[in-house]
Amino acid sequence: MIQNFLSTVFVFSLAVVGVSAQTQATKKEGEALRIEAKPDIDGKLTESFWALASPMTQFTQQEPNPGVSATKETIVKMVYDDDAIYVGFEMFEPNTDSVLKELSPRDQIGNADWCAVIIDAYKDGNNGVGFVVTASGVQTDVKYSVFGEDETWNAIWQSEVFIGEGKWTAEIKIPYSSLRFPEVDIQQWHVNFIRYRRGNREKSTWNPINPAINGFLNQSGYINGIKGIKPPLRLQLFPYLSAYYNVSGRQQATSLNGGMDIKYGLNDAFTLDMTLIPDFGQVQSDNNVLNLSPFEVRFQENRQFFTEGTELFNKGDLFYSRRIGETPSGYFGVQGQLNEGDTLLENPSETRLLNATKVSGRTSSGLGIGVFNAVSRNTFARLRRASGEEEQILTEPLTNYNVLVLDQNLPNNSYVTLINTNVSRNGSFYDAGVTGVQYQLQDKKIRYQLEGFAALSQQYGKNGPGNDVFGSNHRMSIAKVSGNFTARAGYNLMTDRYDPNDLGFNLFNNIINKFVNVGFNQFKPVGIFNRFGINAFLDHTQIYNPRAFNNLGTGVSSFFILKTFDAFGVNFNTEPITTYDYFETRRFGRYYTFPVNHNVGGWISSDYRRRFALDITANYRVFDEPGRNRYNINFSPRFRVNNKLSFIYSWSYSDWKNDVGYAVPNATWFRDASNGELNGFPGGDAIIFGIRDQKTFTNLLTARYSFNNTMGLTFRLRHYWSKVRYDDVYELNQEGLLVSTPYTGRSVAGESYHDNSFNAFNIDMVYSWVFSPGSELRLVWKNSIFNSESIANRTFRNNLENVFDQSQTNSFSVRFLYFIDSQMLLKRRPKSQVG
Repeated sequence: MIQNFLSTVFVFSLAVVGVSAQTQATKKEGEALRIEAKPDIDGKLTESFWALASPMTQFTQQEPNPGVSATKETIVKMVYDDDAIYVGFEMFEPNTDSVLKELSPRDQIGNADWCAVIIDAYKDGNNGVGFVVTASGVQTDVKYSVFGEDETWNAIWQSEVFIGEGKWTAEIKIPYSSLRFPEVDIQQWHVNFIRYRRGNREKSTWNPINPAINGFLNQSGYINGIKGIKPPLRLQLFPYLSAYYNVSGRQQATSLNGGMDIKYGLNDAFTLDMTLIPDFGQVQSDNNVLNLSPFEVRFQENRQFFTEGTELFNKGDLFYSRRIGETPSGYFGVQGQLNEGDTLLENPSETRLLNATKVSGRTSSGLGIGVFNAVSRNTFARLRRASGEEEQILTEPLTNYNVLVLDQNLPNNSYVTLINTNVSRNGSFYDAGVTGVQYQLQDKKIRYQLEGFAALSQQYGKNGPGNDVFGSNHRMSIAKVSGNFTARAGYNLMTDRYDPNDLGFNLFNNIINKFVNVGFNQFKPVGIFNRFGINAFLDHTQIYNPRAFNNLGTGVSSFFILKTFDAFGVNFNTEPITTYDYFETRRFGRYYTFPVNHNVGGWISSDYRRRFALDITANYRVFDEPGRNRYNINFSPRFRVNNKLSFIYSWSYSDWKNDVGYAVPNATWFRDASNGELNGFPGGDAIIFGIRDQKTFTNLLTARYSFNNTMGLTFRLRHYWSKVRYDDVYELNQEGLLVSTPYTGRSVAGESYHDNSFNAFNIDMVYSWVFSPGSELRLVWKNSIFNSESIANRTFRNNLENVFDQSQTNSFSVRFLYFIDSQMLLKRRPKSQVG
């Protein structure tokens, strides 16, 4: 039935949008020149061999006018020796004062011209690396995969730029230790060169890139002439020392830490990454929120070891690295084990990581292999009984996390992937694992795509010894992915017991979803527009168990980029029939009848080349219930004072009026220590819902000052305040409707069990100095205030005054990281000692 549905929809879509992508032109080919003398990386290209190297010219615009010759000439040359490849860019510009060169932190380009070399050494069209340098000398390195661009990946390489008369030049050195390439005598790589002229927002490439064709690396040219190079011994050490001074209320603490990250090349393709006694105390603070929904909040991973080179592990969403080191599973249960007179001395909110290791790479036959393993230690809460005895409570056991990925590249940028995850916990805690297969198949012209995924989750002893839980998930879609017109149709089925969340991330299960979307993209300028796109979707969802209708949604979204490079977008979606929400109730088989609703929104973004730019987004959702609506607005101006100093401010406000949902308890609603019941709760099968108003304010200020292209200071302040006031509480009946209840939702003293005022205030101030490639000094100040209470009638000003009366936590730290390359050590030793 599903297959017939998909076939009918897809054939209809193709009949409507039957426009194929342009076939790709013959790929360009260039030559690299072997050299004997070592270049002086100064950006000037004055060595004689640069004049002998073959030039690569005739760049073509990718933006804003695809297929048209670049407006200014660019010449690129490539040379190499036994240690590295070297790339020289000559970028002609009659008036070099027009070259924009804002300074920015590493991996952030800013308002600057730039150039880049992109390398796909295995020519699979899916995986590659990019090395970008701006006209101000700031480096960015990127790893490309089927997930897009990963700028958290960092390599060790050198670059310099020089701005002269009528042109600016860049010189790049990429050591072989920062590349992966086949161990063959004669190399041929997929390579492309990019130049971006910020002044007119023109991006041009050596080998033309047609935006109507799906894929980026697959549209690279070829570099020939690289012969007789061998992968070096790739052993890189990153030892660190860090010191902390923490103040929380009247408590003070200091600590001194040391550890090391290790990168070791097992062979030409595979790398071992290991972190020993890691220290993540300087990572950016999370954007904490008040979450009233039944779904988990997904936080961004900011720990470099878990963001760098993890593209293989991210397939299928079966690996969510924040599971490692997250809040112990028994953290919230400790309060229930306290008796009268007991004192809680310590209850760590994070588990401590002992070590983590990953091995990843790809063979010359296109087989990618990834192995990840991490171990976290026992975590205990400490308490003092009324008798004076101290006691430890195990909140999280010694745990081993493991991920294995086998990813085989197939012709036409296709692939098939096997993923297996495993979580093994010590003692009586349950173990878990997931095994999945993901595939993407495309035709020779990369116009059509078949994508699919299937997984089995296993939780051994989840509900007690011998009570294992197994669940499954499978999805499939078929699509037209190239051309001005695109379309996709598919389905997704997750059983009610599918749960990959011991190491993965999945918001909800127990659904059967069918969908179709069609889109149109105009890539070339027309009228007042540089480009625009429109997309429409239809989405139908059922509950898997019990099999029942859940939701029907449809809508349209769009974006438009003007020739002034200002942009805007509008969207509209609707749920035109009553939804039966099986998730908000938090109870299997029970649902809430969610009313018909309609949503309209839009955004505008002015051109960031201007010193002052502005982003605005707004959204309004109205329900077929009197007085019930939601709206939110975000106002974000940015101001660039000069090429060193800039500010970005973001103000967000949302107002949910007469919202209806599960009556989430606030901090004053606690379990009775004698019987574990919720104080004041009616008990039995009652599901309590409330009608509530929720207002949320977010203020975020980011300031950045760059002393030069290796040293900078950033300041980030975020204040989030959300207040919820319940007008009334009701019981949900078996038909999903609200009916009266004797439960008031208030204590004898009149205090609400559900009203909430939640504040999260954070400051992150970071001074960073990359004093040599791979080596860094960081000074960090972090300030945090968290406050949750039942008072929900304060004004913003009164609330802010109250926040600063709360206990604060301040952390001051310094971290010194030094890069050691084995190649440097070998070259310094006398030849007689080099084995």
